[in-house]
Amino acid sequence: MFTYRIVETYDPLLGRTSYGILAREEEDGAIREMAFVPRISGDRAFVQQILERCEKNQLSPLHLLDVVTDALP
Repeated sequence: MFTYRIVETYDPLLGRTSYGILAREEEDGAIREMAFVPRISGDRAFVQQILERCEKNQLSPLHLLDVVTDALP
């Protein structure tokens, strides 16, 4: 089963927070980090929408970057 988490990053030079997505696989009680796309947007709700679509459709982490790229304006 794939799970996705929002990762918050603060850039002190720019003085702002951005959000990324970490994809993990849970299998037989073990959790492995599979993919990470940092600093997608400063809009947490936008990143949360992407995350929810990924979890709902059980997107393979191999495709996470493609989904994020397609979602960007």
